[in-house]
Amino acid sequence: MKSFKVISVAVVLLFCVWACKKDQGQQKNVASGKGVPQLPEQPYKYDFNHSDTRVTLGRVLFYDKALSFNNSISCGSCHKQQLGFADNVQFHNGVYGNVLTRNTLSISGNSTKLFWDGRSTSLSDLVLRPLSSHNEMLQDLSSLPSKLSLIEYYDKLFLDAYGDSQVTLARIQTALADFCEVLLPNNSRFDIERSKTSLLATHFAGFSEEENKGFALFVGKAKCRICHLTADLGLYSPPSENIGLEMDYKDNGIGALTNDASLNGLFKTPNLKNIALTAPYMHDGRFKTLEDVIEHYNNNIVNHPNLSRMLSQLGETNSKEDAVPARLNLTVDEKKALVAFMKTFTDESFIRDPKFSNPF
Repeated sequence: MKSFKVISVAVVLLFCVWACKKDQGQQKNVASGKGVPQLPEQPYKYDFNHSDTRVTLGRVLFYDKALSFNNSISCGSCHKQQLGFADNVQFHNGVYGNVLTRNTLSISGNSTKLFWDGRSTSLSDLVLRPLSSHNEMLQDLSSLPSKLSLIEYYDKLFLDAYGDSQVTLARIQTALADFCEVLLPNNSRFDIERSKTSLLATHFAGFSEEENKGFALFVGKAKCRICHLTADLGLYSPPSENIGLEMDYKDNGIGALTNDASLNGLFKTPNLKNIALTAPYMHDGRFKTLEDVIEHYNNNIVNHPNLSRMLSQLGETNSKEDAVPARLNLTVDEKKALVAFMKTFTDESFIRDPKFSNPF
């Protein structure tokens, strides 16, 4: 009888051990809530400045919902490849369905200022902020490495990227930043035409008559190039401007970050790469179309005390106090031409490239 009890206890213990290991195995496989990433046998080639295996790891991390507190959203939930790594809603939701207060900026293209208020100056600094934000992914960064260690596919990914499978926050940060750094949409029709001619060119052979008219307006009458053109030629330090959206900003942008009233209403000037894909526009997504944006600059700039000097014109006294908002007086055809030109910033190959896509 005693031996029977011993055998019974042993069987129960073995069953418990087996069940525990099975549960751990399942946990390792499903902790991300997304299954297993589908990756090529040989890593995609990215560029000479980044390790392909490290960028591959960053790509998986970017799209893995395990990086959020409750496994409900990933970086790719708000930054969609087909939309130029921006979003198509005015405001996205955080992990608990809470509505965020700023429109999702595209993260593609080099920049020395990141976020609408320029609070980050590097992608390495940027990538962990949304993860730990209470309003966004609510992830406890101190526990993230141990959480990812439970997911089986990260063993090999970290081994390939770093030489061993140890998961650390610094490694997560570096891999995510590396992936974001290679998101460079430099193959638009504008890029291609620009590469064929002088930087001072005013006409492109591959553009339609309307597109060339739009480019002439962009660099001339519409004054867009003053803030934007350098933003579409590669690495740039974007200006931060108050563009007269309203007199009393609900979100004061850089002014709120710095607690400096003279900077109220100033926001980073975004680049225009894939701009036709990234609607709605502005920090609060108030404009649904490019036509809406152009009409703002054309006729609706508000005379805010901090209004950019690029968007104001001096009155009869030639003093700042007498300045009024600029009016472009664009015709209907001119506005259509501007939109046609801005669509040439779309990089079709970039938004379809599998090496930037969701691997899950």
